[in-house]
Amino acid sequence: MAEFQSGRPTVHTLGTMLKVRVNLK
Repeated sequence: MAEFQSGRPTVHTLGTMLKVRVNLK
């Protein structure tokens, strides 16, 4: 996640994180 490492949690990054969480559950 280049965006996450950059330190700028954009909407796209947040959306991706949410998807990952849903997939993990």
